[in-house]
Amino acid sequence: MTPTEPATTPVDRLHVAMREPVSTHGGVHSYVRTLTAGQRSLGLTTRVADEVTRFGGSPAWTPGVDQLAGHAVVHLHFAHAGRPWLRNRAHRRESAQARAATVFHFHGPWADEAALHGDSRAEVAFKRLYERDTYRRIRAFVAASEAFADILSRQYGVDAGRIRVLAPAVDTDAFPLAGDDARAAARTRLGLPLGAGPVYLAVRRLEHRMGLDLAIRAVGRLGSGTLVVAGTGSRELELRHLARTLRLEDRVRFLGPVPDADLSALYAAADVVVVPSRGLEGFGIVVLEAMATGRPVVATRVGGLPSATGPFAGESLVPADQVEALATAMARQSRSSTDPLLYRAYAESRGPQATARLLEEHLVDLLGAHGRAARVRRRA
Repeated sequence: MTPTEPATTPVDRLHVAMREPVSTHGGVHSYVRTLTAGQRSLGLTTRVADEVTRFGGSPAWTPGVDQLAGHAVVHLHFAHAGRPWLRNRAHRRESAQARAATVFHFHGPWADEAALHGDSRAEVAFKRLYERDTYRRIRAFVAASEAFADILSRQYGVDAGRIRVLAPAVDTDAFPLAGDDARAAARTRLGLPLGAGPVYLAVRRLEHRMGLDLAIRAVGRLGSGTLVVAGTGSRELELRHLARTLRLEDRVRFLGPVPDADLSALYAAADVVVVPSRGLEGFGIVVLEAMATGRPVVATRVGGLPSATGPFAGESLVPADQVEALATAMARQSRSSTDPLLYRAYAESRGPQATARLLEEHLVDLLGAHGRAARVRRRA
């Protein structure tokens, strides 16, 4: 899907995203791509400003901001990427940029993530102050789950009345339902074992908070099965060492980064998708991607994961940091009798258009005239 409109088109919804190209693999990038697709399905024009300079440098999207429509809404996705927008808007009081309304999509506490990643106390303190100073300039917020809405209110002092919850969407066309034939074909294509027990899949960044060490230890508790890990991160060498120490080299496969085009085949190859997060999990789009292909999920009862698993929370969720519980649930879900069509139907209910429509309702509520004007213009 193409997330941008030509620069000459008046823009109804501008997304100021991240330093990387929006085509980059990752949960937030997927969030932006599917949301803009949903907005376009409602007749709105969108533009994504990515590769934004960090901490207030001259952003690459500045030349096109005055093509914003009269009642445009600007969606900011990170404090450090959105700050240039806020500063430039303050200096352009009569421009379309100044008239546009702003909503901030809260994807997680930047400072807390930095602390878990091992940043210094000074770096963490700076990022927390930077976030707080950015958020005080914004009146409307969207969070991916009630858990993150609570963090935004409790840790950053944002009035709960200024926050709405909007769960991410999943592009189910990109993740088709996969039956047994698709599973066998995908395993052959990816070089995964056939007939050697269940295949457990973790599509995660290789960081401590993602809990992949727990998944490795859980596989060691099971008599058979292979854990396939897709992703990169700072803990890769540590996780490989753990697998060797536990003598699981033949049962834990590290695939490294997997292109988006291959993700659906990876899900198809799996019997169970594992999301063993320790914390700071805003939603977990991987849950919806897995269910779109008809695959059961095992996830920890952390952050937004209870919301992501929806009606399947009872069979999917386990306490965080408990290897035995994780192993038991993985084995149980590998024998799941739940009809894959039920997983698929749930994922389809979280599609891009339905999510974008709910966001527009939130904008009317949070931003008043900007949201109403956009709705009238779309119907015209």
